Amino acid sequence: MKISLTFFLSLHCIFCIHAQNLVPNPSIEFLTPYRCPYLIDNWYSPNSETTDFLSACSGQTPVNYFGIQNPFDGIGYCGIRTYSGPEEWSVYPQYREYLAVKLIQPLERDSKYKVSFKYSVAENAGYTCDRLGIVLSEDPIQGSGVLNYMPQIENPTGIFLTDSVNWNTISGDYIANGGEQFIAIGNFYPDNQTHAMYYKANPGIYAKYYTYVYIDYVEIVKDPDYIPYLLIPNLVTANGDQMNDSFKISTNRNFTAFEVSIYNCWGAKVFESTSQTFEWTGDTMGVYYYQITTNKSNTYKGWVHVIKQ
Repeated sequence: MKISLTFFLSLHCIFCIHAQNLVPNPSIEFLTPYRCPYLIDNWYSPNSETTDFLSACSGQTPVNYFGIQNPFDGIGYCGIRTYSGPEEWSVYPQYREYLAVKLIQPLERDSKYKVSFKYSVAENAGYTCDRLGIVLSEDPIQGSGVLNYMPQIENPTGIFLTDSVNWNTISGDYIANGGEQFIAIGNFYPDNQTHAMYYKANPGIYAKYYTYVYIDYVEIVKDPDYIPYLLIPNLVTANGDQMNDSFKISTNRNFTAFEVSIYNCWGAKVFESTSQTFEWTGDTMGVYYYQITTNKSNTYKGWVHVIKQ
């Protein structure tokens, strides 16, 4: 009985290690009381705009200028403007607010992570839009105005954010390139690529002409069950039997950079592609040399035999 219990506890501890949230202060709290409400722990505004860090320690949750919302976790959350309506374009053109943080440790190459955060549209916001996402980067995320980054996890285009009662989740799986240690949340698209609409008949005075979204509990957790693979065949039998009819790779990885080159026995290049979904059926029978280069300059080399009947 002791052995079984020990085994169960061991498995449980191993899972806990793998399930570590890599986001420091994930519920966006003032962990140092005397800093409230002026200096939030870990989080910051990457474009130096007035991102709002709201907390009960400053009397700004659950009631604040932008609405009423209980925190999803803890006693605080963040509030950001993700879009300004045409009424403000002359004063605040392309105005955006973001929140950013440095992770506890960099992401590991080819590992899969579950990425998620909670959001709720402020009930006093006059506008809503469809753009809200998270960027993961090796380098610090910074800039001015609309940050020029492509979010890896985001709300689907054309699906407006409208729920001001509940906390909702934006989430997705992310295969790391390796070294990502900074994240930022917000709308990374300019106005002409953001779908917006005026959806409140009687919005509050403080958010009448823009979209304002609460953000809480940000999580990045490594998937312990994910095993990356890259299978490269060494034989092509182009005989139409749907088996080994072409030279192509099989992988569950999504490369940010990819290049394949194939050479004949005299060293002449006979095929090249930058798509990881390439297929090559072979020119003539013989032995060919291939070289595949992926992101992070990982190179795979070898020989493939082409047999034609």
